[in-house]
Amino acid sequence: AVAIWAGLALLAGLWLSRLAFGSIEALVERAFWSLALAANAFPDHHAFYAYLFPWIQQGALLLIGAGIVLRVSRCPIYLPRKLGGRPVWAALAAIFVLVDFLTFGAGFNPAVDSTLLEYTPPVVTYLRQNDPGIWRFSTFDPHGRKTFNANSGMFYDLQDVRGYDSLFPAQYARYMGWIEPQNELLYNRIAPFTQFTSLDSPLTDLLNVKYIITEEEIPLPKYKLVYQDQSVRVYENLGVAPRAFTLPVQATLVAPNVESIGEIIQQYDPRFYAIVEQDFAAHIPYPVDAPTPASLQAQTIRDYQRNEVLIETTVNGPTWLVLADTYFPGWKAFVRPAGTDESAEREVPIARIAGNFRGVLLEGDDLASGALVRFKYSPNSVKVGAFVSFLAGMVVIFLTVVWVWRLVYHEPDAQSTTQRLAKNSVAPILLTLFNRMVELAFAALMLRILGPANVGDYTYAINIFLWFEIITNFGLDAYLTREVARHREQAGRYMFNTTAVRLGLSLAGVPLLIGFIVLRQTLVANFAAPASRQAMLALVLLYAGLLPSSISKGLTSLFYAYEKAEYPAAVQTISTLIRVTVQTAVLLTGWGIVGLAGSAIAINVITLAILSSVAVKLFFQAKRPQWDNDRKLHREMMSESWPLMINHFLATLFFKIDVFLMEPILGSTTLGLYSIGYKFLDALVVIPSMFTLALFPVISRQAQEDRAGFLRFYRLGAKILMMIALPAAMIATLAAYEMVLVLGGSEYLPGGMIALQLMAWSMPIGWLNSLTHYVLIALDQQRYLTRAFIIGFGFTLIANLIFMPLYGYQASAIIHIFAELALLIPFLIGVRRHLPQVGWRQVLGKPMLATGMMGVAALILLPLGRWVALAGAIVVYPLAVWRLKVLAPEERESLAPIFRRR
Repeated sequence: AVAIWAGLALLAGLWLSRLAFGSIEALVERAFWSLALAANAFPDHHAFYAYLFPWIQQGALLLIGAGIVLRVSRCPIYLPRKLGGRPVWAALAAIFVLVDFLTFGAGFNPAVDSTLLEYTPPVVTYLRQNDPGIWRFSTFDPHGRKTFNANSGMFYDLQDVRGYDSLFPAQYARYMGWIEPQNELLYNRIAPFTQFTSLDSPLTDLLNVKYIITEEEIPLPKYKLVYQDQSVRVYENLGVAPRAFTLPVQATLVAPNVESIGEIIQQYDPRFYAIVEQDFAAHIPYPVDAPTPASLQAQTIRDYQRNEVLIETTVNGPTWLVLADTYFPGWKAFVRPAGTDESAEREVPIARIAGNFRGVLLEGDDLASGALVRFKYSPNSVKVGAFVSFLAGMVVIFLTVVWVWRLVYHEPDAQSTTQRLAKNSVAPILLTLFNRMVELAFAALMLRILGPANVGDYTYAINIFLWFEIITNFGLDAYLTREVARHREQAGRYMFNTTAVRLGLSLAGVPLLIGFIVLRQTLVANFAAPASRQAMLALVLLYAGLLPSSISKGLTSLFYAYEKAEYPAAVQTISTLIRVTVQTAVLLTGWGIVGLAGSAIAINVITLAILSSVAVKLFFQAKRPQWDNDRKLHREMMSESWPLMINHFLATLFFKIDVFLMEPILGSTTLGLYSIGYKFLDALVVIPSMFTLALFPVISRQAQEDRAGFLRFYRLGAKILMMIALPAAMIATLAAYEMVLVLGGSEYLPGGMIALQLMAWSMPIGWLNSLTHYVLIALDQQRYLTRAFIIGFGFTLIANLIFMPLYGYQASAIIHIFAELALLIPFLIGVRRHLPQVGWRQVLGKPMLATGMMGVAALILLPLGRWVALAGAIVVYPLAVWRLKVLAPEERESLAPIFRRR
């Protein structure tokens, strides 16, 4: 009621004042002239009142409307049931807010005749035709005529040193203030030149101001009149400095801070000195106590884009390369010898020269024949913003999927084996693929912030940590899944005792960790450089988070034994979202790989807490578990599981021994490039991993009870994995450049691309090995697996030791393919002893033929472009699978229950 009466009073007073305007004219006039800005903006107080009237009237009407909405909200009035039956006031409020926004913004963006954009002033035509190079201009406007007003040059792609209604750094305003006082900063504007001394200033030359547009005459010898029409004149600055130039390191002059530079340039001409700040002096490995002036030498700008500049230099000895563009955080500089590609680049720090410009110090004998310097704008703020937006979207998607799943899915009392397998493989695979998408997005952020060298150190630390994780798990994951699947009534007993063994093994692993670090940093140092301190510290922190992680793995095995794999997959998704959020904050604080490793401790504890609460609710709420500490069972489970541990350990060594060898042989930077290939392989390996984990409880029972069903599921599983792995390898080969560019950026090209293209073809063999590995475990062939892994590990170790030093990471990528093949052969021999009629020709023949047709299509379309070839291959493959009838009728019948409606 108050709002309504206030609005009515305001509206009445407004109209009465309009009717009786003459009587209050003096009051309005006094109020108008008391407002300085209003007096400058309006011709008289009549116009001022006419401007205010509609806005005050609109405010009064909106106030009345708001009161009406509030009053209606107290009434029990509802919309018809067909319209949802919602309260009327809610709809009125939405309409009212919409009207408020529309009336406020109506007419805010005026339109003008677009044909005005087609007009090009004659002076612009002259400048474009006369000098197509890289230069800047400004105006000389001592009388405030707004000649060629600021920002006009942007429309014609002309670079202006002025700016209006835009954001510019304080350092630039300070620099321009050294030339002449800036009296238009109140309007967020860099002012035009108004004094002849400004035109003669060396700071103007340093800005690369080559042309001055003016309506005045400039009687300075340094300026030459090159154009004149009825309106304006153009003068050329004959003393302009080039956009990119070099000065020898002997011309370095160190300023205590940026504020003191204004005083220093009064004594030292910045065209002959490289004036840097004290903060950067530590990066200069040369004495700079006695600066010597030198003449600048122009350098060639090969490519100039908004976010990237490539400069070709010819230098002799340590030299400053100065790019007369504004220094700003987020710019990075990379140097490489002439004639090489971006893989030979090394990042160098950027100094702020003369308080405003970008400069890098070039040094080294290899630069005498020339160097390419690339400036790239790559701010972390943009990367973090994009990742946070992506992460927020993924959280929304995850919560929506969970809500729909809880709403739609109800587990029936009777489920076929195929349906259970589908639920326990498809759901975890999709959730884990979701996790990998989030992890890849985070990896794209991490790779760019850390750089190849730090990524190599972190990859090395994680690889070594995996060894200790395998030892402390001791194969208990597979053992726990197998035994609980067979004896569910003893789930609590197995869970408690495996956890006790994990705790003991974690403590026993501490001396092993210390011994490894001592061995790596001392004895091995005789053959290779010691690992970095940050890599070793990261390894220690990762180990500190091992115990909660190991228990979480045990709980995950319990869920798989009960064939409820979707629960740990969902918990892992929550953990992944928390982890990438925390680790993004860690990267932003600058804690590097040590911070990433340390954050894993808290994240592992959170994951364990969530999994424990869900497991208690699902499995142990009705029946209290047996928590007896059975030492006899400890010995039994260790006796049963140690071959699984040895096999897992050998499998990890076999799969990633190249990572362990590459760090000391080829260095952390090469390992960082090589790790790109592994990131994609690790992202996709979730498919065979989740599939085989879901299949394992089924085949564990069938291996004892139904050998025919066991064989049928093995064949079907192998065929499904090949139908996914083969086209995935083909796609990775065709799109490797873009995949690496998106994930890691240009720093990881072409090394990461080559590694990915080669390593991708290990996937089909590796995925088949993953499935066959668990088949042999279900057949209780753990000890045979050990011998097979020894063969595979021996091959990959010897091959890498021989060929990696000779041919680099490319050799390791190729060896990766043959190593998987070396493991597959004994695997298949072991399977043949127990399943003599697998029929590999029927299992692998048609998927390989369909992939071959996919490759032929890509090869035919490749001249039209890789993207066209990729699109054609993706279209051809499913058609080939359909026409070749890759899945046999009985296999389609086995899969039918998955798609059958209940």
